[in-house]
Amino acid sequence: LTINAMSLELDGTLHDYYDGQHHLAERKIRFVGNAQKRIKEDYLRILRYFRFFGRISKSPDTHDEDTLADIRETAIGLADISVERIWAEIKKILIGNYAPELFKLMYELGVAEYICKYTNNMY
Repeated sequence: LTINAMSLELDGTLHDYYDGQHHLAERKIRFVGNAQKRIKEDYLRILRYFRFFGRISKSPDTHDEDTLADIRETAIGLADISVERIWAEIKKILIGNYAPELFKLMYELGVAEYICKYTNNMY
């Protein structure tokens, strides 16, 4: 995520190679470069998208449609992520803003199918 790719030196110098400061000011979450490529490097970035969205967005419905399409197309990759890593992100999404709306959106995008896989056979 562009806002997560910034760094700050001890003297206050900001390093922002991907326009993260601009995105942060606009309260937008963007992947660095090609979203599908970034997600495929680590599928947990899908959940991080929702976590950071819940932290900085001023509204639950200001998602970029292209980003959501990329998440929909790559959601299956979450199937191979450990439950511990998924749960660590889920806990952070739950305490952020718009948790109900974000989980509804994850369901609509097909993400929930892969993050709830451990509970599907419990009942």
